[in-house]
Amino acid sequence: MVKNMPQGMEILGKLFGGLTKVKLLRFFTLNPGSESSLSEIAVVVKASQESIRRELKILESIKFLSEKQVSRTNARGDHKIKVRVWSLDHAFPFIPDLRRILSYDITEKRLDVAKKFRGCGRIKLIILSGLFMNDASGRVDLTIAGDDLERRKIEKVIHNLEADFGKEIKYAILDTEDFNFRMFSGDKFIRDIYDYPFEYALNKLNI
Repeated sequence: MVKNMPQGMEILGKLFGGLTKVKLLRFFTLNPGSESSLSEIAVVVKASQESIRRELKILESIKFLSEKQVSRTNARGDHKIKVRVWSLDHAFPFIPDLRRILSYDITEKRLDVAKKFRGCGRIKLIILSGLFMNDASGRVDLTIAGDDLERRKIEKVIHNLEADFGKEIKYAILDTEDFNFRMFSGDKFIRDIYDYPFEYALNKLNI
């Protein structure tokens, strides 16, 4: 890599004209089956609804997104309301190329993920799979095991990663004893992790 080269999100932000657009492109390419409202998108990408609405119009104009109205149950669950939702237009010709480009810093910098969880307890194991390995078939993206884990802090880090990646992260947080029991008893959840591409970002259990 060229010395002093900007980091992934900085490169992508400048290349695509802003971080909000990058997050939206990621959100829809990494969640190809989703039909999401403005408020749902804002929760994941952590940007203002005004800036998101502006970028959605641009992405609609180039046929990257489709927009429609759907009926959904309101928050109280007592009646149906009309909601505008956006989804990926699968006829857009550059989706595979965009997915590869937009996953650049997720996969290239994946081993730095461990540093983000410092101060979240005595973490002994971090397994990266799924999203971090550019593998959509994985059951989970992130598995953390350790002792005296501070779950709220861990989940805050995960939510920040979700905002950067534009995708919900499937994760598991386990005590060391629980993980070891599952590991050595042939637990299906643990087997599923190891049946798909994975990598250790941290491994103090010497597995």
